[in-house]
Amino acid sequence: MTTLNAITLMPSTREQVEAFSTQVINEVEAGNMNPLELKVRLKFLEACIDKISASINDSFKSEASKYGKNFEFKGYEISEVEAGVRYDYSQDAEWDRCNKILKGREMFLKFLKEPIEVVNTDTGEIETYYPPIKTSTTTFKFKMK
Repeated sequence: MTTLNAITLMPSTREQVEAFSTQVINEVEAGNMNPLELKVRLKFLEACIDKISASINDSFKSEASKYGKNFEFKGYEISEVEAGVRYDYSQDAEWDRCNKILKGREMFLKFLKEPIEVVNTDTGEIETYYPPIKTSTTTFKFKMK
């Protein structure tokens, strides 16, 4: 089997994706497929997809430009959009000053293990500072060897 043959065997419609995914899930749930092995294979497949996608991006853009900014292709609506827009405020001195204060405050609060009470020297009032609420999601890290 060639590489291109392997790619053409993969699902290529919404219905095929649903059917394929359901079959794989059912095999795992039935005990016919080791979920650890499947997850590792999926990580390898993700790595392939990421590498291929990044490598063909310029070719993809060139081909897509022949169809216009919005078009349908093999079950997908494809639209050229501006994504990941970022703004650089560092040219503004006031923003830079406020940002440094905010970052300093965040670092201070991260070091707190429990709430502390501090007397405000200007007002004499007692202020309570609380550590930030930390949230996380348990996941697994995969490193290809």
